[in-house]
Order: sequence, then structure tokens, then C-alpha cells
Amino acid sequence: LVADLALPVDARVTVPRLPTAVETTAYFVVAEVVTNAVKHARARRVEICGTGGSGSMGAEFQQRVYRIGVPAWSWSDTQVALTGAALLGPDDVLLALSHSGRTREVTDLAAEAASRGATTVAVVGDPDSPLARRVDLVLATTVPDDGPGHHTVLSRHAQMAVLDLLYIAVAQRTYDQSTEAMAATSEAVRPYKHE
Repeated sequence: LVADLALPVDARVTVPRLPTAVETTAYFVVAEVVTNAVKHARARRVEICGTGGSGSMGAEFQQRVYRIGVPAWSWSDTQVALTGAALLGPDDVLLALSHSGRTREVTDLAAEAASRGATTVAVVGDPDSPLARRVDLVLATTVPDDGPGHHTVLSRHAQMAVLDLLYIAVAQRTYDQSTEAMAATSEAVRPYKHE
């Protein structure tokens, strides 16, 4: 697939390739899902939730999108997050992060946001999980279980890969806003940079 891109891309694959039809299908499914998520790039408010390592990924994503002008908040305290979810409405988005998709607090937050009319999106490792069944849009990750300790690290990398794609897509969709916000935020912190 990368051979047909206009930009030079060096893709080295160390695992056996899937049939072209499967890779092409996967590419278009990912593109469709990210496109649907980016339709909400101009949401009035974005609440991001997750616990543990997923919460850390949510905080990282919040810092990125906030810097490009997206009104986003990330909460690690469930009660504060529920308060935020209760204040959402039809022009808002809740982004839920949970590798297992079985974290009760995160699923409850998605349910609260949905009950208020917000669009709910999940980055989840199990597309058949309770969280995935609760939300409007699922951005699924896949992580092999290849040994003790690896699964946790790999799941964070998978979440961040999806969040990176989402960030880039939002920045492209809101290019003028993103460019202005990046210039303003860079200028604001410039005196504190040690160059």
C-alpha cells in the first residue's frame, strides 16, 4: 500500500504480510473510523477519561489537542470525570480509553455522557467489550499477548498510535485554528524555554 503514496515512505515489515485484500480492507476501515471521529473536531467540549495507564494516555492526548485549540479536559478522578460527563450535551464528545474495555468506571462515564446526548468514542482493545458496546464509535487496537509485562506496555503503544492518528486528523481538519493556537501557545511559553 505504501508504494502508491505520493510521499516517499520506507516501510520495513518484519512479520509475514497479510493478503493484499485484507490489508486494503483494514486500511479503509481505519480511515473510515478516523474520518467519523474527526467529524467532531469542532466539538464544544471534549472530556477524556481512562484509569491507570489509559488515564496517562488520555492526559497526554489532552495536552496535545488543547495546545491546538480543542477545548479538552482529562480527569483521573472518577467523581470529577462523572461531573464533567454530566455537563456534556449534543455538541460535545467523550473520549473513553480502556485497553480491556471492561473498566467499570470508564464504561459508566460513557453511559453518563451518552445519556446527555454527547457523542461517545472509545479507544479499546476489545471491540466486543462492555465499553465498546456502550459507545457510538470504536477505535479498536490489537495487541498480542506474548509474555508477562509486554501486554501492558504494548497496549499503551497501541493506544498512543490511535491517538496520534486522531490528533493529526483533528489538526488537519482544524488547520487554521490549529496553526493559530500553536503559534499563540509557543509564544506564551517561549520565555520559559531554556535554549
